[in-house]
Amino acid sequence: MGKVPQWKRGGAAGGTATALRLFCNATLISGAEWILNILEFQKHLEGADLLIVGEGRLDVQTVHQKAPIIAAKQARALHVPVIALVGSVLRNYSGVYEQGIDAVLPVSFVELHAPPEHALSLLADAAEQLARIVKLI
Repeated sequence: MGKVPQWKRGGAAGGTATALRLFCNATLISGAEWILNILEFQKHLEGADLLIVGEGRLDVQTVHQKAPIIAAKQARALHVPVIALVGSVLRNYSGVYEQGIDAVLPVSFVELHAPPEHALSLLADAAEQLARIVKLI
C-alpha cells in the first residue's frame, strides 16, 4: 500500500478530509473561513470595539487556521482588539499573539483536571475577569 498524501486541511475531522479527497475527489476548504463568510462576519466586525473568541484549549495547534485565529486575523485587519476566553492554555500557545489575538484569559493554565460539572463555574469565573478587563478599556 502506498503512502497517504499530505494535503492542506487533510487532517480535519481525524483525517476524514483526506479520505474524502482521496476516494471522492472532494475539495478541501477551511470550514472556519466558510462559516465566517456565510455569517458575513467581516461586516459585523466593522465598527466593533472588541472581539471575544473562545477555544477549548489554546496550544500550538490553535495557530493552524482554527476558527479563533481566522476571526482574529479579520479583526486585526480592521484594528479591532481580540481577547480569547479559553478552557486551558498549554506552554506553547504564544504564537497566537502573532496571529491577531491580543490577550488570553484561561480558565486554567494546565489541562483541566476538574470534573466536567465544574466547567461552567470555571468559565463563569473567567468571564467575570474578562468583563472586568473590558470595563477598563
